Amino acid sequence: MKLKFESFKEEVVCLERFLLRQTIHFLWATSLFLVPLLFGVTGFYYSGDLTIEQALINTFSVLGAVDLPYPLQDTAGRIFTAVFGLLTQTVFFMALALFLSPLLHRVLHHWHLDRSSSSDHTL
Repeated sequence: MKLKFESFKEEVVCLERFLLRQTIHFLWATSLFLVPLLFGVTGFYYSGDLTIEQALINTFSVLGAVDLPYPLQDTAGRIFTAVFGLLTQTVFFMALALFLSPLLHRVLHHWHLDRSSSSDHTL
């Protein structure tokens, strides 16, 4: 699915279309967290000799920026936790940008239309 915005020469879309666009972006941003979730559960399961439930709890703890209830004791596990934390932060900011892009586009589009229409009246 294309996530396309209108051009600055076009009018701002109606509120219903904007809300649909915002919902689609929210779903895409939420789905971005599935990749690190699977990566985290797999990594904690294999590097920490944890059960699936413990690996899932550790993964959600890293996603929520909480201390690990089942900390990994070996070097490989600690390195995995650090790398996974960086991946999680990167995905969080990507999802945040994806989620906020329709709202920011709408605000900037309104601002551009207001500026161009007010400058036409002053000439």
